[in-house]
Amino acid sequence: MIVDDTGSPRFVRDAWRATAAAAGAPFALVWVRIAPELQRRRVLANRTEPARPDVTDAVLAEHAASFEPPETEEPVIVDGARTADASTVAAVVDAIRSR
Repeated sequence: MIVDDTGSPRFVRDAWRATAAAAGAPFALVWVRIAPELQRRRVLANRTEPARPDVTDAVLAEHAASFEPPETEEPVIVDGARTADASTVAAVVDAIRSR
């Protein structure tokens, strides 16, 4: 199962972990660390040429305010500036498979 979501507060990620455990499935958290400036440029670019549903400024602000970094949760960490690199994708797949 793959959940594509911000998972901003830890309690949300804890619920995903519990669901995976109840199903007997492994759990891997992928944390895409992105600089606020890069995130803003991507949001604005998406508004010009939509590739996905828009995220409003209010929603972005709410997520930023409630974000609890998963530093102690053994995440697979991805550099937000390299999400389209084939080597980054391969490294994420390898990290998930090893869990």
